Amino acid sequence: MHFRSSILVDSLGIRTIANGVANTYQDSETVLYLGGAHEISVKMRNADEKDVSQLSDHELRLVCQATGKWEPSSQEVRTAFEALSEGRVPNRTESLEELQRELDDDVREGRISGYSLPWDVLPASLQDFINHVASELHQAARKSAEVLRWRYGILGPHSPYSSGTSEWSFDGEQWHALPKNLGLQVQLESAGTVHVTDEVKANIEVLLSQEVVEPLGHDLFREAWELRERNPRSALVIGVASLEVGFKNFVAELVPDAEWLVEEAPTPPLVSMLKNYLPKLPAKSTIEGGVLPPPSKLRKSIDEAVRKRNKVSHSSSAALEPEALKEWLLVIQDVLWLLDYYRGFQWASTHIREETKKQMGL
Repeated sequence: MHFRSSILVDSLGIRTIANGVANTYQDSETVLYLGGAHEISVKMRNADEKDVSQLSDHELRLVCQATGKWEPSSQEVRTAFEALSEGRVPNRTESLEELQRELDDDVREGRISGYSLPWDVLPASLQDFINHVASELHQAARKSAEVLRWRYGILGPHSPYSSGTSEWSFDGEQWHALPKNLGLQVQLESAGTVHVTDEVKANIEVLLSQEVVEPLGHDLFREAWELRERNPRSALVIGVASLEVGFKNFVAELVPDAEWLVEEAPTPPLVSMLKNYLPKLPAKSTIEGGVLPPPSKLRKSIDEAVRKRNKVSHSSSAALEPEALKEWLLVIQDVLWLLDYYRGFQWASTHIREETKKQMGL
């Protein structure tokens, strides 16, 4: 059986590149193949009025539709799908249309307060099967959007997705709406347009096939960046934490034997670790054969951010200058991208600010 499920990504669009020329938004579409036991692929395209009502000319929204194949987990599940395809209630004699009329009468006469049809009348085995399939498809679509956003360095709100349609089919030609639990919510937001070349598409597919996900430090940083104007204290606290967490995870990845030490044991100050420990790590990408620490100017800025973080964590009256906060966050982001570069993702260097790259010889 075939299943597909989509999510909508607000304020994010793509422009595909063909022979060096960017396609229009309407014609831009790309498919990422994730593979695996269920042959999952994710199609990305820009939303139109059929996906979103009252979509303005300047509003960007991306549709990420994950498609895969599953065999029914039991004969009961297959029989239930056959009943749904014929408009019948599984394990009952009446049609879905007849049952809906009965339930509408019950609502009007106050016998029940509401219902979700056909979900409420599905066998438990089918509900479990649908939840499993929908969860895996949503995860594939979300991971694809997150890796795309990470690969291009797109910032945006921390909680990004909204649910789109979910469907199923016996033959991949005739599709039916997939029943769902109305309590299931998926959300994502982002900001910007990315240009998807064949090279980058292949690059993203490799990341997804190897189950490489966006490092936690970037996820925390995005939350900090979102908060920088309306809640600067939280932005600073989370921003510094994003680098502390990011560096610990980086060390644990490159030196697995050190994972317990960096996670459990007291560690030296962050700036000291970046200056003295980072150059000793077995990086997968180097700068002229070496592992350079962040430039002294950046380390000084990080030290200022850490000190200020410590103050605002203990005093509600500690003032924060907006420009200083913005610069501290940008420095933190530069170092997070530098760690990604040392991880072996050479493309990460394209997201480091030019002034920082110049100081480091990148």
